[in-house]
Amino acid sequence: MKQRRKIGILYHPRRPRARALAEELSHRVAPREGEVWLCPAGGEDIPREKIEATRMLLAVGGDGTILRAAHITLPYEIPIVCVNLGNLGFLAELRPEEALERLPGLLAGEGRVEERTMLRVQVSPPVDSGETRRAAYADGAFHALNDVVISRGALLRVIYVDTEIDGSPFVTYKGDGVMVSTATGSTGYAWATGGPLLYPLSRALILKPISPHLSMETPLVLPSATVVRLRARSEHQAVLSIDGQMDVPLKGDEVIQVSVSRYVTRFLRSNPPGHFYTALQRWLGWKAQNNE
Repeated sequence: MKQRRKIGILYHPRRPRARALAEELSHRVAPREGEVWLCPAGGEDIPREKIEATRMLLAVGGDGTILRAAHITLPYEIPIVCVNLGNLGFLAELRPEEALERLPGLLAGEGRVEERTMLRVQVSPPVDSGETRRAAYADGAFHALNDVVISRGALLRVIYVDTEIDGSPFVTYKGDGVMVSTATGSTGYAWATGGPLLYPLSRALILKPISPHLSMETPLVLPSATVVRLRARSEHQAVLSIDGQMDVPLKGDEVIQVSVSRYVTRFLRSNPPGHFYTALQRWLGWKAQNNE
């Protein structure tokens, strides 16, 4: 394996502040680390050789930029430093001023690494390989950090999703769709649709219907060894979404198998593990203020 020397900086492509901060971080890094590369999230494909030579990736933006960083680093498991330019969130840890202050220490080996569970999403029969460009794809499957969602397409009509858990038929959901989420994703779309909140390092899965109609509403928390199989039935086209970053149209005969991936996303953190509860308290306080 090539020795990893480069530092990568991925930034939100439509925020001038993100580009400016990425350039400032680059100037801070270059004297110490040598070669630094910058790239807009969702922009041009990054050459594989460049990723293989990268030892740390800085993601400057919101959750979408961080999810893109998680996809880019698969399967190399490069540590990601998250710099938050978005709204209150749980993925990004550092504010811009904190990133500038703490970056030298992180480059010197300080901090701790969090390994976040990912999902392996295998579609049978396989989709066209051209559909995989914007999502993490390895070993014949997609890999997601947050969630995988089967939902109705453009038409406002319910779909039916047949569900099987560990080889046993479960229920057929009728509604807008079905989601399988990781603990990381539990603070995102899963929570917004009424799902439970899991500690980020949990390896459990969440099976959650979306706007169910006259069908089971209760979300399930499943062990990490669980294998979930889903099949959408509809008179119109359903869609498979990977981390909200890429949509794959379904023909109706596909079986989507979801399980825990052998890959993980590695976040390099400078705050202690209990920082999650601080962020949660801050988020709940912000929500309460905006509901008054």
